[in-house]
Parts: sequence; structure tokens; C-alpha cells
Amino acid sequence: MQFKFREEIEKICVSRHPNLVSLLGFCDDGGDAAATDDDDDFYSVDDDNDDDAKILVSEFIQNGSLLSNLHESHRNKKALTWKKRLQICIGVTQGLHYLHTASIFHRNIKLTNILLDRAMVPKLSDFGFPWSNPIHAGCYAAPEWSEGHDFTDKCDVYSFGIVLLQVVFTSKLPLIEGESDPILKGMIAPQCWEVFLDITRRCLKFEANERPSMNEVISQLEHALALQEEADANTSDEYNLLSMTFDDDALLGRRLC
Repeated sequence: MQFKFREEIEKICVSRHPNLVSLLGFCDDGGDAAATDDDDDFYSVDDDNDDDAKILVSEFIQNGSLLSNLHESHRNKKALTWKKRLQICIGVTQGLHYLHTASIFHRNIKLTNILLDRAMVPKLSDFGFPWSNPIHAGCYAAPEWSEGHDFTDKCDVYSFGIVLLQVVFTSKLPLIEGESDPILKGMIAPQCWEVFLDITRRCLKFEANERPSMNEVISQLEHALALQEEADANTSDEYNLLSMTFDDDALLGRRLC
């Protein structure tokens, strides 16, 4: 599978941002290899297809995926607090904004491709690889992509909207009946929730041109975090939200991944 492999991978190798997993080097089936950094803290990813073997070397991210950390919150009672989840989401948007300004689409945003380092800073992995099929036709896929249209930055925005739902709602329930993570009970300030819910709905608009840019998503999530911190500074009581259900006609009947 030869389609400017080296050219595309070198473009990804030079992408450096605190919220992206660094690609340190690569080797393709023609025997060409390159390294971009001298770093002992790495792991390799390879393609098992013998006809077109490709090996990538990237930095090792110690705390695993956001998905596993959300599950660990329940098993070990070591909860990811609401503010930490907001901070993680903001970091993800900053990484995506960087990619989009470099004309790179992530193409596969999901909980397992958001990794957390030692300090629980999020880093996006598996982004922009030219041989990868863009995101599977599942719950993360934007409607226009599922219908066969070209992949754009707004497809990434839609996929991130699903991630925003997943950091709040329990999985494998129809969204119309979505229940919030019980660990978050009493943690979310109403003013913060209103902003968070609004930007989530906008990311998930059916029409791509109605979805916000990633820069606008950053701004709104930072605003939500500021509202949460302001509310926390003024009260020590639990918050009482009248409703934390997500009811949106565009997503009616769809399921969280």
C-alpha cells in the first residue's frame, strides 16, 4: 500500500503538541526507517499485514486510555472528578485544534485513543494515519461520513461530541434514557452543566456547517470550567441538578459506544 507513506508519516512526526502522542520514528516494508527523537520512553505499533508491513514508534503514555480510567473510577473508587474530566476534555480540544490548523484530521476520535500521562494530561493517539480507514461506521461517525461524504474537520467535531457525552453518561444505554455517572452525583454546578450541555448539543448537530469550530469548543469548555470553579469557591454543599438526561432528536435511539 504505497501512497506517499514516508511523506505523510513525516508530516505527523513533526507534529508536536502537549496533547498529542509524539511519533518518534517509523519503518516501512521497503526497509526505510527514520527516527525523530532520542527517547528511551517509547513503544512500537506495527501492522500485522505481511504484504505491507509498517512499524511506528511512539512515546509510551503511562496511565492508559480515558476509557480504562473511567472504568477504574468504578472498580477502585478512584474517581475522575468532574473538574478533572472537564480539564481532560479541554486538553483534547486543544490537541484537535492544533491538528486542524495544520490541516490534519484525527479521523478516529474515541475514548481508547485519548491517553493519560503520569500527570493525567490527555494525549491524542492514532491521528491522521494515511493508511487507516477513517472512523468506523459506529456511534462516533458523523452522519455525513456514514452517508459517504468526504471527511472534514466537522466530522472530528461530531466524534468529540460523542466523547463529551461519554464522560458524563453511563454507556450502552439509548441516549434518550441516558443516566449520568453516579460518581458525578452532586459534583456538577448547574451553570457549568448548562454550558457543557449546550456545546455538546452543538457538536452533535446533524448538519456539519452548524457545528462549532474546535477553537469555539475550547472557549466554551474553558467557560464551563470557570463557572464550576467559581461555584465551588462559593459553596461546600452538593449541587442538585433537576435533570442530567440528554434528550436530542438528532440522536434519538442511538447508543453510546
